[in-house]
Amino acid sequence: MDIDVAQGDRRRVYQIKYFADGFSGDRKTSRQKQIKKSFDRACKLSPLPFEWILVVPTKLTPGERKYVQSLERDDTPRVRIADRLELDDLIAQYPDVHQYLATDQLKNDILLYGKETESLAGGTRALTERIAALGGRGDAMDLHWGVNFARVGGMVELSAYPKTPNAWRDSPISLSFATRFGPEHDELRRQFERSIKYGSGGTIVLPPEALSNVSITGPAAFATDGATGELHITTESLPNAEGKAAELRFVDENGALQAAHEGTVTYVNHGTQGWAIKIEFYDHAVIEIDQPDRAGDTGALHMTYNMRNIQPREVIQLVDLLVNLHSTSTCEFYLEGQRAGVLGLDGLEFTNIDELATIVGIAVDLEAVQPYCSTYFALPAEVSTWDRVNLRVARCMIDGYLTASPLVATGTVVLTGTTSPELERILDAGGPVTYFVKDFTSNSVNGSFLWAPSLSTTPKHGRSTPKKPVRL
Repeated sequence: MDIDVAQGDRRRVYQIKYFADGFSGDRKTSRQKQIKKSFDRACKLSPLPFEWILVVPTKLTPGERKYVQSLERDDTPRVRIADRLELDDLIAQYPDVHQYLATDQLKNDILLYGKETESLAGGTRALTERIAALGGRGDAMDLHWGVNFARVGGMVELSAYPKTPNAWRDSPISLSFATRFGPEHDELRRQFERSIKYGSGGTIVLPPEALSNVSITGPAAFATDGATGELHITTESLPNAEGKAAELRFVDENGALQAAHEGTVTYVNHGTQGWAIKIEFYDHAVIEIDQPDRAGDTGALHMTYNMRNIQPREVIQLVDLLVNLHSTSTCEFYLEGQRAGVLGLDGLEFTNIDELATIVGIAVDLEAVQPYCSTYFALPAEVSTWDRVNLRVARCMIDGYLTASPLVATGTVVLTGTTSPELERILDAGGPVTYFVKDFTSNSVNGSFLWAPSLSTTPKHGRSTPKKPVRL
């Protein structure tokens, strides 16, 4: 057991084997025995690991992968392999780790060639001094504008800042460009058009192949023709717009109110054809509305959501919003209590909505059980089958229902004073008392939550489900 990782009650074991040339051929028997021995030791740990990961610095053959995967059984940890492909990917994601491990060797090379000063081997102090001096030289290039710069990854970013209040007027800087979107840029084109037409927020990155005729005019220090590279376009919210109250009201074909959801405005801006408005609901959902200026024009609604660290009540509210968006054709939009527009939804679609039913069932039960226990916490990332059954049993008991539990073998019967031949026979001769109960089903107690079977999901945060699901 080289690395033991604990996340609450969950445990993962990383077993590292330096088999640079695999475990086939003449090394097959001895190295497979080593792997099997390590896995067997992990199976004896308490608590039993949820996952056992074999780490090897080589690309395994299909036969080698098959052997490792064959170790997994129903009563053992799940088996996973991290070989050369995954390790290379990790180095690509975290190159600073590789560079950190090679620091001593780099220092030796620098000292060997007498390059310590030039190569900044003195550390970050020398680097800071050199950057400050370079920044001073950059600021001296123009009377009205200074230059901020940064190295992010392998890219150098430059940005001009005004040294005088009227720099924009006395020495303006202008950018012009043309776009050339290809079929591979469909999503980028959509984002760019939304930014132009409605002023939608955020940063859009146009790659070099989507740009042509890029020209910067202004002071000599910044002016250039035929500039190349990425173009980042950032749009910020109008002042005093954030924090305003917003509301979505869902109505039927007769105009009757079906549901309402209150949120908070986080972004507002205007483009050539209308407004972009971003609203946050329940701390876990964001709806962006493209509202046209001209009556009769069609706008749009865009939604993203997550369920990370979410409270049970927020789950119920969020899913109710999703269902309303999916099943209602018309939505009225209000700002600060004033009607701002009407949106036609046309049955907004979400992928994999059906699995949300399971999550909502857990949230509804937790919402009832937590106050009874005076303990409050967010929806767990994973819920085992046993925990799910016990949670439903607890909720039924709190609501005053008779229920069956797999963990309870005995019970108490309160007699009311009314007798019967069957009762007298049991009291006199003894014997079992049998109660007939219904199976656990997907409808919760007393119909307190009704779910439309056609709506259900795997949410975007990637919640996993039990390997052997139980009917709840």
